Amino acid sequence: MRAFLFSISAFALTACASGANGSDGASGLQSLSVDQGPCYGFCPVYAITVEADNSYSLDNRRHTREEGLVTGRLDAGAFDTIADAAARVNFRDLPEDMTFNNPEACTGPQMSDMPYFEFTGVYADGTEKTVRWYQGCNYPGMREFMGAVRDAYDYDIRIERARE
Repeated sequence: MRAFLFSISAFALTACASGANGSDGASGLQSLSVDQGPCYGFCPVYAITVEADNSYSLDNRRHTREEGLVTGRLDAGAFDTIADAAARVNFRDLPEDMTFNNPEACTGPQMSDMPYFEFTGVYADGTEKTVRWYQGCNYPGMREFMGAVRDAYDYDIRIERARE
């Protein structure tokens, strides 16, 4: 009986060390960086990298709650949320250029004066995938992806300016 319980415990610990807790992310995603550029107005300009262990590094550049470099840890499961969102949008298969420069990926209707985003995913196999997305391009799934990623790193608390 002890051997059985030991083997079950070992199996449970192995499961905890897998992607289920963010250590390897969905599809081997190890980190995701988001770099938001300016818009015509007062959009936040920042870059954040979230690692599989839920640690983050945030560079608030302009029009953010506070400017400067901040590091810390997100709530448990935050990276899993990001990795799941990346898997749902098939991040590895997205076009690298989803801007006005690529009319096949930037179909109408298009909005002007929106910010650019650059997403870079780093995978366990050593590969990187970078996607440049203009928020004014109506590419399927990107708004939902951005929303899930922002929710995971608490955009409204860490980045967005406080309402006055």
